[in-house]
Amino acid sequence: MMLSVVIVCAATLLALDPIAVLMVRSPAATRVIYAASMVTTAISLAAAMIHLLAVRTPEAVAFPVGVPWLGAHLRLDALSAFFVAVVDLGAMSASLFALGYCEHEETPARMLPFYPVFLAGMTLVVLGDAFTLHDLKRLLAYHTVENIGIIFIGLRLALAFKSEGMLFAAALAFTAALLHVFNHSLFKSLLFFGAGAVLTATGERDMERLGGLIHRMPQTAFVFLIGCVRNTRLIGLSCDTRSKMGSRSWRLRF
Repeated sequence: MMLSVVIVCAATLLALDPIAVLMVRSPAATRVIYAASMVTTAISLAAAMIHLLAVRTPEAVAFPVGVPWLGAHLRLDALSAFFVAVVDLGAMSASLFALGYCEHEETPARMLPFYPVFLAGMTLVVLGDAFTLHDLKRLLAYHTVENIGIIFIGLRLALAFKSEGMLFAAALAFTAALLHVFNHSLFKSLLFFGAGAVLTATGERDMERLGGLIHRMPQTAFVFLIGCVRNTRLIGLSCDTRSKMGSRSWRLRF
């Protein structure tokens, strides 16, 4: 039940995007979009808190959209409900702040059409059920696509800072993007080589059927573990420490 409420709220935020595009030249656009985003995220926050404190039983749903052979699997359990609450609390606070701060924005078209989509994306990422994917190499491939998005965030920030005359911040963001490219090329190549070694030795890519390989393939397990640790972005183990631009939360996937 609460999962349906959160999904409807995310869909509402996505629906606000074309409305923001159509209203972007209207003086009331910022007030309408930010107020609607605040109310929507408040409802989603309430649903997440109810699930976290009262329901407790995990809820899951699948939609026939996205990757054809996989679909979109969304799940609301105690952990995801907590992070949905954190995301929505921040989104609601930011929307409330933007109601006053952005009221006199001279160029709202730069931000307004993307704001509700960004909020919806954060919620849907938290709800995504990654545990439906068990193919080792395919999981690594999907993770690479995700990191391409992270790289483009750095590049886009560099362009945004440069357009505002913030040359040092632009150089910092561009450097972060390049370092992420370099770092990802190293550890992801290592993980793919490890996955290939596992596939060659076992003929199996389903992670649910791969257990105890550290005893049969200790060298491969050690090297694969190095790649996984680098993937966590622990300071000192990765050239991309994220102290360069912003921060990002990671899950250890293996």
